Amino acid sequence: MQIKMDPSVSSQPNSQKEVSLKQGDLFSATVKSKNGSEATLQVRGQEVKVKTDGTLPASGRVQLEVSGTKDGLPVVRQAQQNNSAQAPDYVKMNNGKPVSPELKTALQHLSDKGVKVDPALVKELNQFLTKTDGSPNQKMETIQAAVSKNLELTANKLTAIHSALHGPPISKAVTDLLKSAGVDVSSGQKHSASQIHQASKNQLMQALNMLAKDAPAEVKEMIKQLESTGDVKSVASEVQRVLSSLLKENPEASKLIQNAMKLDSLVQPFVQSRTIDQSKALLVQEVKSSIQKMPDISKVMDQFSALANNSALNDEIRQALQQAAVKADQFVQNGQELQARQAMMQGIYQATAAYPLKAASEQYLLSEELTSQIPMQSRDVIVTRISEKMSQAAIDFKGIQKDMTRNLSQIESATNRQQSVQQAKPLLESTIRMLDKAILKGDFMLYTNMETEKNLLKASGQLAEASKLLAKGEVAQAARITSEVKAMMEKIEFKPSDVKVQHFVSKEVMQLEQPSIQKTTAQNLQHSMQLLRNEPSARHAFEHVRAMGMTFENDQAHSLLNKSQEQAASLKAMLMKMSAGEGKSDQTLSQLTGQQLLSKTDSGGLQSMVMTLPFILQEKVENFKVYMQSKNGSQKVDWENCNLYFLFDTKKMGEIGVSLNVSERNLSIKMKNDQPDFENKMEPITSLAKDRLEQIGYSVQQLQFDRLNVEEQAASADEPKQAVPIMTEKGYDFSI
Repeated sequence: MQIKMDPSVSSQPNSQKEVSLKQGDLFSATVKSKNGSEATLQVRGQEVKVKTDGTLPASGRVQLEVSGTKDGLPVVRQAQQNNSAQAPDYVKMNNGKPVSPELKTALQHLSDKGVKVDPALVKELNQFLTKTDGSPNQKMETIQAAVSKNLELTANKLTAIHSALHGPPISKAVTDLLKSAGVDVSSGQKHSASQIHQASKNQLMQALNMLAKDAPAEVKEMIKQLESTGDVKSVASEVQRVLSSLLKENPEASKLIQNAMKLDSLVQPFVQSRTIDQSKALLVQEVKSSIQKMPDISKVMDQFSALANNSALNDEIRQALQQAAVKADQFVQNGQELQARQAMMQGIYQATAAYPLKAASEQYLLSEELTSQIPMQSRDVIVTRISEKMSQAAIDFKGIQKDMTRNLSQIESATNRQQSVQQAKPLLESTIRMLDKAILKGDFMLYTNMETEKNLLKASGQLAEASKLLAKGEVAQAARITSEVKAMMEKIEFKPSDVKVQHFVSKEVMQLEQPSIQKTTAQNLQHSMQLLRNEPSARHAFEHVRAMGMTFENDQAHSLLNKSQEQAASLKAMLMKMSAGEGKSDQTLSQLTGQQLLSKTDSGGLQSMVMTLPFILQEKVENFKVYMQSKNGSQKVDWENCNLYFLFDTKKMGEIGVSLNVSERNLSIKMKNDQPDFENKMEPITSLAKDRLEQIGYSVQQLQFDRLNVEEQAASADEPKQAVPIMTEKGYDFSI
């Protein structure tokens, strides 16, 4: 998937100017490469080609002078070193006032980096250094970060960046907002952990499949029990009791069972019961589908009998199913297959009424649980609006699905005709952009379930791979992938998630009260954090970033362009309104602006982003920091080749660092923490994470565990004397 910055409405304007070199200019540059009388220099973060007059070093930083132009390129030569003559008069630039050692160090560093030092810059730096809290090293890191992003060095921007890097935890501001607005951070907890439960079930199923060869009868019975009840703990305990000797001979299966039990222990009991009830409904629907579609009546009878004897069902339903099974068996004995299926369907209808499957169709119908939350006097209006919203989301999804399928059919046809391969490339790129835009910005993605999102993410990755294969001339493989994606797209159905629809209901009900902007913002933040915890996905992460206000300017511009009155109540939007009313700046607002500045689009070969976001851990709001660096092409983050570093601050485990290195979708993960049993605690979670990463197109090649402070000490010991911040496990390296 490609994450693209929108140049038409960028949230932060690109303040970089093209480097202009005139005769007589003196400047500092880094020599990147040399080729005879030409060289490529890096000047103020941008690459510049020049002609050389005389000799230059093969690499490193040099002072240069522009002596003229030739063939449209500036001609440069190494400047004469005369420090006493060329040393800038910082005192004069500071209106004759003494220059502090801190200011002098900063000015000298900027001069070495090729930044023009003038009285205006001295004034801005002096204001930042004297009025901002923090150690000299922290302030220097802030200045270096601003230089690395080629930002204009003003006191306001430096203060914002300093707040983002060294300010108080943003989780405190979010916690205070939720508390003052009366919003409970734990609301929505009942929907959590369903995925962990499913993961534990999958681990146990893998173990049973490994043991099936040596104990087929016992394993078959255990699989039936697991599918019918969903009770991982009891089935796993039975496996350990009945098949203990086999487990000793199969350590891999034993490990899977242990992981399944660890994962299952994380699930709250009431969530387990809700998942199990839903599993009964799914089991009934599965048998119903077999009755309608499976041609072999004997296999249908076996499935129906297993359902009728399922001890997890209540006595009344089980008795009705058993009576239906007896009737169906008599019909089968008489060769009356159709009547047998009808008899079984009568039993299924009763079971469906007792265990309804909560799946939404295009014409979304609210469950009684959701409808009961709506005030009676407003129920008709809100139910109508929600039904219309779901129907429109389904229509939008079908539109994307139709366009994608049509494009993929054309690409598939073109790749089968060698002379048309060149025509397929731009259409394929257009299709990838269409899909990525739908994933990140399509309204239907706000309501669909995680399975659909994973399938769409996987499709995006597969199409990117097909594009690479086409570029290499491997047409047959590209055609095969395109065909697979087309088949998958045709099968995807739009199914709204009950959790997301419930939030929509809550939001509509809340709007009836005409809440304050603080309460609306608090509700949005609480919801985005809950979704990110309960159903971690790309779209939920993006919506959480939006709720913080990281895309505030972009959203405002789109709203104006589209003449839309509806705008998300983000944290930054709220703080800006409050700041305008009170006439003073807020530190949290400064933090958010600083994060935006540090994440602005780079013009060089690399794109870096820095964010500090709140998240929910054990019903408390905590912080996690994200540092990302990737190749930068056409304002896109290259998800197939990038480096990410996450730093989580937790109460029980302390700080946890997670480093991810991606090369051609091959992923290396390193997890770091100072607790001795960290690897053992994280093992079942990492297994789940690997599965999720592979589902969206990554291949996990390596997973390592290490102590967090070891590298910090090593980094400190080897730290160079120059004041360039190195990326440690507690900070960021902004040098490129």
